Amino acid sequence: MRFYIVLLVLFFSAVAYGQDVFVRGKFLQDSIRIGEPVPYAVSVRYPSEKNILFPDSTSAFGGFEFAYRRYFPTETASGISTDSAVYWINSFEIDSTQQFVFPVFEINGTDTTFYFSSADTIWLQQQVEHIPDSISAAKLPLKIDTVYRNVNLLFNYPVWFTSGGIFLFVLLAIWLIFGKRIRRYFIRRSLMNGFNKFI
Repeated sequence: MRFYIVLLVLFFSAVAYGQDVFVRGKFLQDSIRIGEPVPYAVSVRYPSEKNILFPDSTSAFGGFEFAYRRYFPTETASGISTDSAVYWINSFEIDSTQQFVFPVFEINGTDTTFYFSSADTIWLQQQVEHIPDSISAAKLPLKIDTVYRNVNLLFNYPVWFTSGGIFLFVLLAIWLIFGKRIRRYFIRRSLMNGFNKFI
């Protein structure tokens, strides 16, 4: 399946090179470690009247993940524009060699045309030379402890703040709706108590 995906990407790369938009991309390092961002430089040459966009953090990068990027100002000469950027991407794949193809796209009204760079390969630096298939239970560093451990309860601030906010909101709503009646009730009660004392 992966072989067919690579063939499809290479086909689209050939189509892109057959047109007037040229995408070039290359890793700035020859190896990568799992989860460590590596820089990937990309440049695009195209006619200045075209609307070419680079992918952002929400785009799919194949087996790689977007970390951050740095853009450079567009340079235009004789009607040809050149955009360039450096993307830092990381991978969590364990393949010894990994290929990356960079996509850019052109907005044509309501249509979008994709262009791809040629595939560049990077090698994975293995941090663990030998991975055992299984470990016997006798060799596992387990500690058995059945003594009760008293764990302090954490005060749930978000729940208390939310509950307090709701309570204050309900009190404010009651006061705004029934405030006049409540004031009248207490004024009337005070007057009746004074009247009864007078009698």
